[in-house]
Amino acid sequence: MKLADLIMADAYERGVRHFFGLPGGGAPLDLMEGGRKIGVDFIAVAHESSAAIMAAYNGLMNETAGVALAIKGVGAANLASGAATTYFERAPVICYCESAPDDAMGRELVSLCEHEKLFGPMAKYYARLNPEQAGNVIQEAAFWANDGRPGPVLVDIPSD
Repeated sequence: MKLADLIMADAYERGVRHFFGLPGGGAPLDLMEGGRKIGVDFIAVAHESSAAIMAAYNGLMNETAGVALAIKGVGAANLASGAATTYFERAPVICYCESAPDDAMGRELVSLCEHEKLFGPMAKYYARLNPEQAGNVIQEAAFWANDGRPGPVLVDIPSD
């Protein structure tokens, strides 16, 4: 099973039927396809900050964490501004961001930044997906988004 299929299966099992973001290559395309296969529809928005806010409130209506996605770099930065709103509004959202592969971290490249630092203290949880721990990470993300004071969590999906 692909990571994107695992993410969408978890969302579906939690009652999520829509997720939000801007279309892009890589992980976003995989997530869009994974959602299409099981009935979790992708909703394209004009800005990633809107994706986080819409996903959070969609999740609240379904009593779970919503799902938003972004590409690395500028997409993640835009998503972070929406995640800040969900933090202050106490609305649960899982922010999935495509990120640079592990071997690119620490180098100066266009669209490369440390997403964990970008989301700072407003992210209740942060993880970088890898195939060995993906199932646990996806479940932990949903748990932390809803636990206690609901809010945003961040999960990076390395592009490799």
